[in-house]
Order: sequence, then C-alpha cells, then structure tokens
Amino acid sequence: MSIQENIAYGDNSRKDIPLDEIIQAAKNANIHDFIQFLPDVKHQEFRFVFILTKNIFSFLNIKRYETNCGAKGTQLSGGQKQRIATSALDSENEKIVQAALDHAQQT
Repeated sequence: MSIQENIAYGDNSRKDIPLDEIIQAAKNANIHDFIQFLPDVKHQEFRFVFILTKNIFSFLNIKRYETNCGAKGTQLSGGQKQRIATSALDSENEKIVQAALDHAQQT
C-alpha cells in the first residue's frame, strides 16, 4: 500500500481523492517534507544503478506519494507512521484522537 493510499484511506466516503488534497493533508501532518525525499518508484527496478551515486539517485526523486511503505516498501519511523496515519483522519476522528493524546500526556 502506498503512502498516497494510506493517507486517502482516512476518507473512505470518496473513491478517488485528488493528489492535491492528499498533499495538503500530508503538509498538515508535517510529513510532506519527508515524502519529498523518497525515491521515484518508477525507477525501483534500476535501484542497483542508483546505489553507485547518491547524486543520480536524488536527481530522480519524482513520485514520492506513490512510494510503497511497509514490509515490502520504504521503512518508516514510528513518528513518520503516526504523521501519515493522522493525516488520514477526518475532522471528527481527529478530535477524538487529539483528546486521547492530550489525556495521555496529562497522566
């Protein structure tokens, strides 16, 4: 499942969520900058070539939101997973999660 699909998963009332909305949700969750540094998935089959030089690899960073994550994709830190997960929340569930986090910090 891609990062884009993970973020879109939070709004299951619509079938196709525009990329600009997904990007805005990622920006709101402070994960967009990290996503911009992920490799271009169109070139994963040629990854062995990219290992030779970081400059070539970074030059080809294009499809960041289509990067696969999880067991067969990019490994994310706990904080990065949390930001992607919370970017997928609708406003009602966001309030519930935020209230739970606030309560946990107070105890």
